[in-house]
Parts: sequence; C-alpha cells; structure tokens
Amino acid sequence: MTQDPVFFFRDQPVIETERLRIREIRPDDAEAMFAMDSDPEVHRYLGDGPAGSIDEITGAIEYIHSQYESVGIGRWAAADRETDAFIGWTGFKWIDEPLGGHVDFLDLGYRFLRSHWGRGYASETAAACVEFAAGVPEMQGAPVCGMVIIGNVASERVLQKVGMRHTDDFEYVGRPVRFYEL
Repeated sequence: MTQDPVFFFRDQPVIETERLRIREIRPDDAEAMFAMDSDPEVHRYLGDGPAGSIDEITGAIEYIHSQYESVGIGRWAAADRETDAFIGWTGFKWIDEPLGGHVDFLDLGYRFLRSHWGRGYASETAAACVEFAAGVPEMQGAPVCGMVIIGNVASERVLQKVGMRHTDDFEYVGRPVRFYEL
C-alpha cells in the first residue's frame, strides 16, 4: 500500500450543475441510498450484490465519511437542486491498492436510483466532477480513471463523454472490466 495523497477540504465541496447539487453524503440519505442499492437492476453491472439491510448502507456512509477524513474526498451525493433529495451518488474514490495493475488514482464513479436513469444525470455529474478536479491544484497531479464492467454500454459512454479513453481490460471481482483514463 502506498501513501495516500491529501485532497483535504475543510468541508466537502458543493458543486452545482443545471439540475443537481453534488454534496457530501449525509446519514439522512440512508433510506434513499438503500432504495437504490437494494435494487438488483442497479447492481447488474457492479461487482457486488444488492444491499440486504439499511445497516449495510449506514456502514457504507460511515466508510465514505472515513474517506472524507483520511483522504479528504470520497463519493458525493447527487441531489435534486431544488429539493435536495438524494437521487444517487457520484464523485471520486482514492484507489491505493493495486487493481488490475493500476494503483494510486482517483476512481470516478456514479450510481443512481433506477427511477432517475436515462435523464443524463451520470454524464452531468461526471463532467462536473472532472471539471472540479481540474480546478483544484491538489487534485491536478492525481490520475482520474474509471472502470466499467464490460457490457455496461451506457456507463462507458459517460466516461467517453468526459474525455476518458479505454486503456486496459482486466478481471475484477470475477467479471471482465474496461479501464478508462483521462
């Protein structure tokens, strides 16, 4: 394991897009996050199965907050700009363990409630996150990458739209993955 970089923000940033507010994931997001992560269709192209309990989600939120504290960033909530209702998550996770031969990079990810699919939210938030990272001096030296289980064409398009290019294929959690780099 390598030394984590420090992307500390005094508070997690709030990024506004035309329709969404990208903000810290909060404990009060747990119920909506459980609705998302307990949906088998949401997990179709993920390496793990659906969440089985709200306690799993509470633990996931605690883990994300530990990333905020240790590295300074982690996944962020994608919330409706007008109501602040959680509709999914987006943002970065620092990967410091070798993954298909890749290590020490910011993994750009996104996941949404199925009721919000097909509206362009993944592209909107991914573009906002990439733009945000480009404007933060402490983040400019860190590679920004993304991984997609082969077959998830919609997610591949999102990574391509933000300027990433396919650079590698490998197996992750027993499934073939495409690796993209900015």
